[in-house]
Amino acid sequence: MKPTYIRVAMLVVCLFVALGAWAQQPGSVTQTASSATPSIPAAAVPQLIEFSGTLLDRESRAMTGPVGVTFALYAERTGGAALWMETQNVHPGTNGNYTLLLGAASKDGVPEELFAKGEARWLGIQEEQQAEQPRVLLVSVPYALKAGDATTLGGLPASAFALAGSNPSSSGQPSLVLPFAAGAQSPAPQAPGTLDVTTAGGSINKLAKFDTSTDITSSLIFDNGTNVSIGNTSPAAKLDVSGSGIFRGFLRLPSTGTATATLGFNSQPFDLFASSFNSSTHAAVGQHFRWQAEPLGNNTSSPLGKLNLLFASGTGTPTETGLSISNKGLITFASGQTLPTVAGNETITGTLTAKQLLSNVATGTAPLTVTSTTQVLNLNASFLDGLSASAFQPAGAYATLGANTFAAGPQTVQTGAASIKGVIVKAAASQTANLQEWQTSTGNVQASITPAGAFVGPLGMLISHVSFGGVVPVSGTAGCNCGGSGTISLAREGAIILKTGTTDFSTASVGGGGSSLGINRPGTFLSVRADWVSPGGIKAGHVFTVLAGGRSIGGFGFKAVGSALNGVTFANFTETDVNLAATLTAFTSVDLLAVRRASSVEFYVNGVLKGSSTTNLPNGVDDMTNDLYEITVSNGASNSSDAELGVNMLTVGIPMF
Repeated sequence: MKPTYIRVAMLVVCLFVALGAWAQQPGSVTQTASSATPSIPAAAVPQLIEFSGTLLDRESRAMTGPVGVTFALYAERTGGAALWMETQNVHPGTNGNYTLLLGAASKDGVPEELFAKGEARWLGIQEEQQAEQPRVLLVSVPYALKAGDATTLGGLPASAFALAGSNPSSSGQPSLVLPFAAGAQSPAPQAPGTLDVTTAGGSINKLAKFDTSTDITSSLIFDNGTNVSIGNTSPAAKLDVSGSGIFRGFLRLPSTGTATATLGFNSQPFDLFASSFNSSTHAAVGQHFRWQAEPLGNNTSSPLGKLNLLFASGTGTPTETGLSISNKGLITFASGQTLPTVAGNETITGTLTAKQLLSNVATGTAPLTVTSTTQVLNLNASFLDGLSASAFQPAGAYATLGANTFAAGPQTVQTGAASIKGVIVKAAASQTANLQEWQTSTGNVQASITPAGAFVGPLGMLISHVSFGGVVPVSGTAGCNCGGSGTISLAREGAIILKTGTTDFSTASVGGGGSSLGINRPGTFLSVRADWVSPGGIKAGHVFTVLAGGRSIGGFGFKAVGSALNGVTFANFTETDVNLAATLTAFTSVDLLAVRRASSVEFYVNGVLKGSSTTNLPNGVDDMTNDLYEITVSNGASNSSDAELGVNMLTVGIPMF
């Protein structure tokens, strides 16, 4: 709220009370009813102060009502506790202007004792949910409230006293006549033996008390006309107590107003102050903590409340800390709250959210126990069942058995899984790999490898495995369908190297493995591992083809043009290429698998299906004169280096029926 002007006015009613003299006849010792002048009732002075102001929001726009505004009177310009306060719902006009009467929302209005001693009074104005605005000094008119005491003497009306010299006693000496109601009986004479109450005097502003049955002295209660204190004579608030207190009933802090559909009200605050010394400013700094109840869900079907902690340092207005207690006793902690170390066991029935969970439990005790069998996603650990990550084979890689010693005789491999996708056995240089049989749990042979290396699979499938060890010449062109400067060699164990040389259009080709009889049958497959080993790098003119079967009667396999890898099918020398979106790179072996289906050929790269072909499939004519497989590499024209291809572990499988 930004008041644009303040007009303080006070309606002062001056009352003149004519006090009639008591009539007295010479020698008369009594007073007649007619001798008194009729009294005039005293008019009460209104305990209200007219106040005008303007309500503007933070953008200096006129606010619309109703708006809850708290008005408070202080003895100081800044700091200190309020001497009086009240909250009113203000209804500003079109321009935000309003006029109201301070004290209208209080039963007794503005207390007149606030202005009894002529001390300065400052008015503080605080709009709902906003900080208090700079205080305004009240001018002299409100102090006219003290004029209300002109109709009284010590708080009693003039009718309570007799005029000096009136109503003489029977002894002829003037005496004080105590007032009593008209028609009431005069007080009875004091009983014989009754003692008069005496006093030796007391302290100014101290309330009187009986210290004996006949003596009055000062009590501990001090009243300066504005504030009351117990245990001190400098009250700083309406009630200032030095010492402890016991309340044998409710201690209530009511709300600062009555809620409306547009506005709820906080409770009166419960403030606690501490004082700490600032070494930089060399001054004490007040630490102001405030508890207050606040509305929650105002103007809803389920309005509630909460208890919040506020804080301010120095003379600032307390603001929310974030610590709050709901109406059900649930605590909301401030941002940054940490929990203390717990020595015992704690049970959390809800969700625990944390950036990191740390355990300092000794080795041998599990730091985390999970009862549920549901898989926990994204759970990383340094050990699995006590084993480090290096103890496990990464997914997609081939497991390698170390130098293990097995007992003499056949070894049985048994798994609980439904199937074994593949096992590769590689012999040492001076040994021969010899996998003999796959058996069921009852010992029935499902598949076997003959001593010559022929694999007889389930249901009579015949598989020809070519390792190239001793199958082709170690070097040269013998056994090679070579053109130009092409050669074949066994430059590395179990692998054939087809080399074109540097002559343009040089080729190196090799085939064999037996007859291609049945190459067109569904279920036939080609498996091969290959990589470029060209010392001069891969050129666009380098072409590699590996087929099950041949180009005439029919065949299928893979073709690499440079590093681009395609699937390929042949029928009567007619070719279909399928882009597999895969590459054949240098010195990185790639596992290739092509499978003949009933009406297509599927192509797999490193175990992933990359494409298929439905055209130019083997034509179904069996020809025993064709080779079982064919491998060809060429370098094209104008190549500065030869094309070299490494091929090993070529396998062709043909169903036998």
